[in-house]
Amino acid sequence: MARAEGILRLLIVDDSLTEADAVINTLRSAGHAVRAGREDDFDAVEKCLAKQSWDLLICRDHLPSLAPIEIVNLIKHLGKDLPCVVITDDKNAEKDLFRSGVQDVILKGDVERLKFVAERELDNLFMRRLGRRNERALRESEKRSRALLESSRDAVAYMHEGMHIYVNRAYLALFGYQDQEDIDGLPILDLIDSEDHAKFKMVFRQFTEQADAKPATVTAQCLKSGGYAFVADIEFSHAQVEGEDCTQVVVRDRNVAAASEDNEQLKRVRDYDSLTGLYSRTRFVDELQLAVNQAAENQSDSALGITMVKIWSP
Repeated sequence: MARAEGILRLLIVDDSLTEADAVINTLRSAGHAVRAGREDDFDAVEKCLAKQSWDLLICRDHLPSLAPIEIVNLIKHLGKDLPCVVITDDKNAEKDLFRSGVQDVILKGDVERLKFVAERELDNLFMRRLGRRNERALRESEKRSRALLESSRDAVAYMHEGMHIYVNRAYLALFGYQDQEDIDGLPILDLIDSEDHAKFKMVFRQFTEQADAKPATVTAQCLKSGGYAFVADIEFSHAQVEGEDCTQVVVRDRNVAAASEDNEQLKRVRDYDSLTGLYSRTRFVDELQLAVNQAAENQSDSALGITMVKIWSP
């Protein structure tokens, strides 16, 4: 972004090299590192806008072949977020120029206003670019979070006022449902045995009434879609989905949890060498692939630290 880079990429639309230099010198005296280009006809301006990224466009209103409104329409046509400022000799032309859609109109020779307008438009441009970057980062983060939820072994759901609004595949499998639509809008109480309704509602109500409450857990009999009951630990925590406050629910089947402890022991045998305590060949290959993927996704260098151990035999 322009402010972070410290460079002002300026496009001047003017047929006078002398006046263009005066604008550049004014902005440089205000502390900007200006990298400027100058054009004076439509085709050249269109080519510059299409091929390069600019931070500010300053044009004169007296060019017979290229009116400011044409420049504004060209910027919109190309889908560029580029502030356009007009310098004029005629104060009476200000109203019509503003109607053309330019960001500001400056009288020729008003050096201080030129500095002020340039600084303001660059700050506004920086904030818009930052907002778009944050929106992209948020969308990517939400995409990764959704992918992690879908691949999670934990049964996870999001509730609003006790109704399901999202569940992952593990949650569907745990309760015996096939599709998200089968459970959308279904009250969570429908998945709890009636004998445990009072206990469940008490814990759930106490949790939801406190916005800053720590995660809470209740143990209850849960019901699969076919009526089969199983004992589960149900954990509540506060969350947000698409900007709306909701409750995250994680359901852990106690029978599966007991079996998972045995799986953890098997996983450790798989991942670590019993003699050295270091990664096994299989785990090492997994970690190496992870480092490669991170480097590819982040488009940057990545490294995997390795400890070498030499074993001596008699």
